[in-house]
Amino acid sequence: MTDKQLNVDKRDDDSIRYLNRDEKERTKRLWESCFAEDSNEFVSYYYKEKIQQNRILVKLDGNDVITMLHRNPYQIRMRKKHWNVDYIVGVATRYDRRKKGYMEKVLITCLNDMNREHMPFTFLMPVSEAIYYPYSFRFVEWEKCFSLNQNENLERKEVSENEYECTMASEWMMKWIKSQYEMSTVRDSEYVKRLIQELKSEQGKLEFLLDRGNIVGLQAFWGMKQREQRLLYIGKEWCEQKERKPRIMARITDVMTFLPEFCLMQPGTLRVELRLKDEQIEQQNSVFFWEITEQGSEIKKGNQKEKKQSDDTIVLNATIGEITEWLFGVRTPKDIWREQKSDEIDRLNKIRTIKTIFFDEIV
Repeated sequence: MTDKQLNVDKRDDDSIRYLNRDEKERTKRLWESCFAEDSNEFVSYYYKEKIQQNRILVKLDGNDVITMLHRNPYQIRMRKKHWNVDYIVGVATRYDRRKKGYMEKVLITCLNDMNREHMPFTFLMPVSEAIYYPYSFRFVEWEKCFSLNQNENLERKEVSENEYECTMASEWMMKWIKSQYEMSTVRDSEYVKRLIQELKSEQGKLEFLLDRGNIVGLQAFWGMKQREQRLLYIGKEWCEQKERKPRIMARITDVMTFLPEFCLMQPGTLRVELRLKDEQIEQQNSVFFWEITEQGSEIKKGNQKEKKQSDDTIVLNATIGEITEWLFGVRTPKDIWREQKSDEIDRLNKIRTIKTIFFDEIV
């Protein structure tokens, strides 16, 4: 869906809309005032590169941007499935117009737009969990903090922006990620080029780690005021884990797109009458009939008056936050639905949920 198409959407509040390409620069002043920790160089990079492909939803007062939310597009892989999913960043309201509910209106508008676009989920890196928890976002990914072992045999070579080296870097990244994680962003040569530019905005660089001429890893450092490791992708024999903390929150925005990608871990058929509660996305505040097999699953929307599909159908009352935590592998059915029958919990445990997730993007 293009900027132009979104601009003509009918909304209850016509002061909330997507900016067209020529208007996006108007949000820069709000970014600078709300994210003062970002250097001028990083902001310049962002407004030169990232806004070329993103969508910015705003609350306007006349021509003034009061609240903004940036939807930055990424291609996401979940096992063999690829989706286009937006990463929410830059959510901010002007200091003198806060506590009026503008951010809530913009965020809920965004979530409903994503549902209409059949975007399976969205994700963000919160300043505070408390801001997004009421809107059914839940932590799904924990930061993996690794430090390189001291090894004098490793050589370092800066990754240039030429196509050959960016392709080499992207292929190595995907090989490393796929060997450990079921879900991640997809990295191609263009992704690596943007990453290099992003690192340079904070005087950083991306490097190949070489052992006797062979690539064994990638690392990056950046930071103008304080130098920090941005990433380290390398085998476990070369590094050690330092700490682990929550990093990324996610929220399912279209169960009709997301749930069909799940299957059973063994032969059989499982039927679930999902009585879903979603306080932000009206289309998901409904009943769904979900049939899962070893090959995949099907889901259709129903209503409260419809009868169960069969006597062995599991009736599951759930919030969208609970479904997000379960399918992203954060909590088990037993932890979430304590009142559910034990045999039904055992059957729900047969669904193959996502166990390993890796998101380390900043914007």
